[in-house]
Amino acid sequence: MFNNFNHLPVDLTGFNYNVTNDSVPWFLISLLKKYQNISYICSNNKELFHLSENLKILLPEIKIFLLPSFDCPLFSNISPTVENKSIRVNALTSVLSSKHKFSILLTTFDSLLLKTTPKNLLKDKFLEINMEIGYSIDDIKKFITNNGFLRVDTVRQKSEYAIRGGIIDIFSSSEKHPIRLDTFGSEIESMKVFDPITQLSLKNIKISTIIPSSEILLNDESIKKFRVNFRELEIKGKGEEYNLISEGIKINGIEQFFPIFYDSLDDTYSYFNSFKFVCLTSFNEKIIESENNIVSKYKEFENMISIDEYITKSDDLIKFIQKNNPILITNLFTQNFDCLTKPLLDLKNIKNEKAINEFIIYLEKFADNYEIIFAVKNSVSKERIEKFFSFELGENKSLLDKNLVKKVKRKVSFLEIGVKKSFIFESSNIFGLVVIADEDLFGNKVFRNTKAKIQE
Repeated sequence: MFNNFNHLPVDLTGFNYNVTNDSVPWFLISLLKKYQNISYICSNNKELFHLSENLKILLPEIKIFLLPSFDCPLFSNISPTVENKSIRVNALTSVLSSKHKFSILLTTFDSLLLKTTPKNLLKDKFLEINMEIGYSIDDIKKFITNNGFLRVDTVRQKSEYAIRGGIIDIFSSSEKHPIRLDTFGSEIESMKVFDPITQLSLKNIKISTIIPSSEILLNDESIKKFRVNFRELEIKGKGEEYNLISEGIKINGIEQFFPIFYDSLDDTYSYFNSFKFVCLTSFNEKIIESENNIVSKYKEFENMISIDEYITKSDDLIKFIQKNNPILITNLFTQNFDCLTKPLLDLKNIKNEKAINEFIIYLEKFADNYEIIFAVKNSVSKERIEKFFSFELGENKSLLDKNLVKKVKRKVSFLEIGVKKSFIFESSNIFGLVVIADEDLFGNKVFRNTKAKIQE
């Protein structure tokens, strides 16, 4: 798995590192070699998804769990999007049953503060349909109806299902495509994945997994708890919501009643005891800031459910992370921290052929002991850089020693990845790593293939 990352250190024995923002994916992969299961706490969802994409580009085979913040106003009559709920419940159920030797969890401070479904209710809460073993149609129907799936005429989104005669369509949060079961009587004759847009079958499959639709498991037991708790708390002004949920309807904004569907919620961080945490040096302040933000939103809503039922106290989360002996990182380059990655501040914009020659001479100092990766936005940017190493740009190019150019070229590779600032990754191994962002060479531009239009 790590064959392409021999230039990264494997002897990270410290707990405090200076790391540039853009080098974080490579840094996490280095930690993965040592700790196997790591969790990085992002500041927000934008950072989380950007980091996830870069990690998938660098190491496609790695298992990445994502637990983003809710993408809706907290405590409101608006629910998170289907995609957000699916990603979250997939992470929680998968972590509890994960058999992956190496994995990375990406989450946010908000997500760790907000409590979630009791672990005992989500552990092993999945249904695996295996064509070689067979499965009861009645059990499948019971699982999807007891775990929040919405019955529709045509399945388009995750957490939906449809039944048309002997055909059952299901789109689980754990799968990339919905499945179509062709049944006869009580047996499954075939199982296929299909395109939710065209509704056309794509291929036959042997195994598929179904997990709950969200963290709220709306079934007879949870609805009964909801009704009892609602009445005991004497919640006012929510009579319509009470009646609809009592009928088993997952209304918009149902999350505002999250705590009263269960005896109590679990601290979200308790799901991740086996992970090594990585976070900013300022994680204490970030957690308190997130807590204050959540509490301020609660005060606008404030029903009869205590805020303590919704969130973990900041002190408890801070103590948990401290007990975990976290890896702390900063991009402020303090003297007390090991300097693992540094920005390349002496790069100049490429504006002419002379600048290209100077740039190749600059790269030559890295050619012996570093891998050189150009992080590009697209193929056009890549092609432009590749021309630096040809001898067809002009007469002045011949002034460079061809052997020098070839030496540098041998150490160069390209990666289409979102990196804004170049950096150098120092290593105690034989080789280190230099990543050069095309934005540092050409400025903040997007290069596109364009064709001239001929007007008749």
